[in-house]
Amino acid sequence: MYNPQIRKLIVYLAFMSIVIALGASIMSAKSSNFGKPKIEADLGVQQNACNNGYGFSCFQVAHRVINDNFELGRAYYYRACMLGFQEGCDEFAKISDTPDMLYYKYWQLWDREKRLYKKQQQMPWYR
Repeated sequence: MYNPQIRKLIVYLAFMSIVIALGASIMSAKSSNFGKPKIEADLGVQQNACNNGYGFSCFQVAHRVINDNFELGRAYYYRACMLGFQEGCDEFAKISDTPDMLYYKYWQLWDREKRLYKKQQQMPWYR
């Protein structure tokens, strides 16, 4: 029951699978953004958009620069907040408060939610 045609077909399919996988790997590597100049160019575009009043761009710039330059990242979070981007306000609050104040604020929020949940359970339509 040994058929040489089936063996040739299996070898051909295995070879083509390897070629396709290798080609896909090379294409994905070429399309990836590994270059630092490209990242810096993107950062420049985001900074220009931030200067033109786009809060999300300020938020993205802050994410990129916060580890290298804390004060600059903090300033971009503040600008994102002032431009109406809520996540910028949240991040600015996180890095501006002390850990004790953050814990206190989250405790207040949790306590408020707990009270609202209990109040909702007492409503007649909840049962």
